[in-house]
Amino acid sequence: MRNQVKRRLRMIVRGLPWRDGLDIVVLAQAPAAIASFEALGAALARTGEQARALESESAGRA
Repeated sequence: MRNQVKRRLRMIVRGLPWRDGLDIVVLAQAPAAIASFEALGAALARTGEQARALESESAGRA
């Protein structure tokens, strides 16, 4: 189960638009083992936005 959670989190982290120059550390809690892929993705995206660690949508537009 632990490896499955690690694989899911790795896929989600790679798919999010992180700002350059950041080191991201993700610590999974026990409920992550039963959370859906969508729930994990939403939680990581929300946390990244709160930490201002994600690229803003307008940053890539000219």
